[in-house]
Amino acid sequence: MNCGELRTPTYKRVYTLRQGPCNGLCRAEKISKSRKFSPAVAAALMRKGGWEPLIEADYPGANSPWSCRCTTCKTVYSKQLGNVRDRRAACRNCIEIAMSEGAYDVMIAADLEPQVPFRRSAAPWLSKCLRTGALTSPAHSNIKRSGHQCVPCGLRKMSAASQHSDAEARSRVPTNLIPQEAYPGNVLLPWKMFCTDCETLHDNPGLRLSNVSRRGSGCPNCGHHGIELGKPGYLYLIVHTGLNALKWGIANGPLRLKQHRGQGWTPHGQWMYDKAIHARSVERQVDDWVKGQGIGPPLTVDQMPYGGYSETASLSEISVATVLAYMTDIAGGSTGLFATVPLANP
Repeated sequence: MNCGELRTPTYKRVYTLRQGPCNGLCRAEKISKSRKFSPAVAAALMRKGGWEPLIEADYPGANSPWSCRCTTCKTVYSKQLGNVRDRRAACRNCIEIAMSEGAYDVMIAADLEPQVPFRRSAAPWLSKCLRTGALTSPAHSNIKRSGHQCVPCGLRKMSAASQHSDAEARSRVPTNLIPQEAYPGNVLLPWKMFCTDCETLHDNPGLRLSNVSRRGSGCPNCGHHGIELGKPGYLYLIVHTGLNALKWGIANGPLRLKQHRGQGWTPHGQWMYDKAIHARSVERQVDDWVKGQGIGPPLTVDQMPYGGYSETASLSEISVATVLAYMTDIAGGSTGLFATVPLANP
């Protein structure tokens, strides 16, 4: 009787629920009337919701964008009155500022000073360690969960936990190895030694106490496990897009790369040496170069079933091209190199 349309309402809907007989034009007109406001009333409702219309007379309707300025941060956005009334029009800039300030406070409390604006909690955040002055890129979510994280600080902690006097360090060296100089003070530093079994002088580089104290005979030439440094070997660079990581390492035979391929890694570079000891020398240079930039391993032991998680870096912090260029540069001048075989997208 209002719009002339034919409808089939139920008695309950019309009489009991008082929703009216027409669910078509009449309902649309009713909703439209409920959302029609004069520019002055609409502007008042926007101000109540925290938004100041730039031009009050330009009110376009409840469901159309209206240029307004946030009354808190003064940022201009296009907002709909209907969303503001339903409290679904929060200021994105205010939210980001609040999140950034809270995240910044978390980092400062953990002795880390952010150097770039906050992006998101799980993203690497370039920060300066207030303890060592080194640059590092931990995620805010990790800092919030675990506290201070910094590669140099972690190395210092490991070093402090493994401090030995010269006498203690020599007592941990196998009997067939004779140190040729004073203990360097850290289990991870090269130590010049002479093997009495194979009469090899290990001085370029030396042997690490962390390795020889766990190796049985201690000498990599005498031992028949792990990397055999006296035999041919190669240095490699591989990438795993799913883990968003790259890895470098050394091996003697093809099994190592085959294992990594089975876990989804793709080779991007391979350099062959007549002795694996030369490959290890370059590998350590890559270790020092990456960690010197404050980039720590992003993966865990569980993610690397065949080992080598410590020789990894996040693709969010360093690119494949950068690492490949660096490795090609230093590998090309290594003693004992007899072939260079880059594998770009094999």
